[in-house]
Amino acid sequence: MSETQEPRRGTRRQVAEFLTANGYPLTKSVLDKLSMASVGRGPPVAYFWGNRPIYDFDEAIRWAESRRGAAPSSQLPRARNA
Repeated sequence: MSETQEPRRGTRRQVAEFLTANGYPLTKSVLDKLSMASVGRGPPVAYFWGNRPIYDFDEAIRWAESRRGAAPSSQLPRARNA
């Protein structure tokens, strides 16, 4: 019988600590701001436990990798009027 591994999941604070420990420095405060419904740029939520979002660590790593090298929109060059 093969042993199955439970998916690793955690709260926003745990995800921020996990990402930082794995080379993606990110504070809980920044993760909170990115995950706000009005911003919607945080990692995907696996499910909610009451009103608390729970994240899958593997999905959070994929999300962090997809953001690497992306410039914030406020730092993008503005189009010049010709």
